[in-house]
Amino acid sequence: MTLTRALPFLGLFLSLCAFSAEKCITSEKAIEDIRKIRVELENKSKALDEKEKELQAQETALKDQILKLENLKKELTKLEGVNGEKQEEKVAKLVETLEKMSPKKAAGVIEGLGDSLAIMTMTRLSSDKLAKVLNSMDAELSAYLSELLAGGKPGKRPQRHKDRGQS
Repeated sequence: MTLTRALPFLGLFLSLCAFSAEKCITSEKAIEDIRKIRVELENKSKALDEKEKELQAQETALKDQILKLENLKKELTKLEGVNGEKQEEKVAKLVETLEKMSPKKAAGVIEGLGDSLAIMTMTRLSSDKLAKVLNSMDAELSAYLSELLAGGKPGKRPQRHKDRGQS
């Protein structure tokens, strides 16, 4: 007898016994069935308790993992800050060097940089120097970098001319 089929029977039995002692089931088979149902219910209750403990253990493990990940994220943020400071120092040094170079040679250096580094460098150049450097560049590349500098989204980066940057 399954538990779902036995529950209504058990309820009926208990209500009969509670209200009328003389109408209580006295059949040994019925009593044995009720004992089996009780054992089955107790076993299911124990299994449910075990599952609940497993879930609590898994929840604790997940909370520990989340805490570890948050700590790693904090460490990574600190490291990024240190790396950002080093990157900033390098860019500042590059800008200082470009400021001392001729506009044509500075243009050649900037043409060889990746877009993000070129823009970081160009934003730090003095306006006069930047104007001379952009004037010394290929017109298409100068327009492309100027649009990036202004925050626009230009198309594909123009190819560097072979005769540019050789001087």
